[in-house]
Amino acid sequence: ALSENTEATSTQTYDNAVSVNVWPFLGAFFNLGYERKIIDNLSVRVRGLYWGLNQDGWGLYGYGADVFFHPQNKALEGWFMGPRFDSWVSYYSKDNQTTTESLYFFGLQAGYRWVFEGGFEMGIALGGIKNFKYSVTSSDANFDKISPLRNVTLPSFDFELGSHWKIDPDYWKSCPRSIHASQYEG
Repeated sequence: ALSENTEATSTQTYDNAVSVNVWPFLGAFFNLGYERKIIDNLSVRVRGLYWGLNQDGWGLYGYGADVFFHPQNKALEGWFMGPRFDSWVSYYSKDNQTTTESLYFFGLQAGYRWVFEGGFEMGIALGGIKNFKYSVTSSDANFDKISPLRNVTLPSFDFELGSHWKIDPDYWKSCPRSIHASQYEG
């Protein structure tokens, strides 16, 4: 009788990805993210954003986090879906009035990521976010401007380009002895 090796092998070669959300650049949004595989079907991503335009006195920056479930058990590759959290700081400075508003959003998204040879990746995601809380800080008691982002539901659309990599756990073993960490051990 012939025996076959039935052990499943993964074609995935990386556990980390850094990407930029490309489409917001058209509106002067700068959005950078780092994603890390936790297990084969789960990854987490943290994001930072900055809006480079000052629109009628308003500006924006913030951060976010995502948890992605990968139904194909290939974290950082293929189909994904999951919740997202965003925290934005909206600020206003015009006509001797200043204020800062903190806005918090929860949402859902789903998408697909393609992985290419040489470390290049591309992904697209659709979803929505809902503002669930906000707070206002103003030094002007007569401030009468209201952020247009309060109590809104917004679509989310990500088109990301980036790079992926895997850290080889045996890398340090192959380093020359002069830089190997074990030379410093007792």
